[in-house]
Amino acid sequence: MITREEKIVKVGKYAVRIKGDNFNLAQNIKEADRYQGHDLTCFVWVKTNVPNKYRIQLYDGFSSSVSDRHTGSDEWELLNTNIKVSRRAQIISVRLIQAEKTGKLDDVVFIDGAIVIDRPPLSVPPVK
Repeated sequence: MITREEKIVKVGKYAVRIKGDNFNLAQNIKEADRYQGHDLTCFVWVKTNVPNKYRIQLYDGFSSSVSDRHTGSDEWELLNTNIKVSRRAQIISVRLIQAEKTGKLDDVVFIDGAIVIDRPPLSVPPVK
């Protein structure tokens, strides 16, 4: 079950609260073709007391990258991952994914403050 969280928040007024097992939550980046060939870095605050179950992923339809897993510290941990976006990418997704299924329907994770940083390719001026 995915709900808006108003009490356990890291940034701003709301976070996302997810309870259950066997799910992935994704948000697509608009105008993905603008980022073809770019390096993207994604940061997301994640809070849970379930060790090694949750991590974040960047996916461009051709490849993906994943963060380290949340330790289960029951504290907000800033997870991050990087991807070199394919020059053919038509989709880029930021995902909270389960690194493993526990079978426990009462597992809870909170996510907040996602940000993606674009690092465009460097253009080198021609040598004269």
